[in-house]
Amino acid sequence: MEKLAYSINDTARALSLGRTSINAMIADGRLETFKLGTRSLIKAHQFFAIIAHPETALRTVPPQQSRFRSLMSAGFKPRLSSRHRALHGFGLVG
Repeated sequence: MEKLAYSINDTARALSLGRTSINAMIADGRLETFKLGTRSLIKAHQFFAIIAHPETALRTVPPQQSRFRSLMSAGFKPRLSSRHRALHGFGLVG
């Protein structure tokens, strides 16, 4: 009997990819999961679609801006530690 769904580990192993790559594909919407109890599973037809059309799996995603950089661009000013404030007061830190 053929499998109807694959676990994330099974999918990663069969595609010679890491769990991180599979999870990125899930986050991008290239793979869809469903829950069965506590397990996340990938339907077999999606698994075979990746094999049939590997270019969809290789689609690159632009890197996300770091949370710190996005906060800084939004005008967020971080609070300085007391040590850093003291050094800043003496002109030792810019």
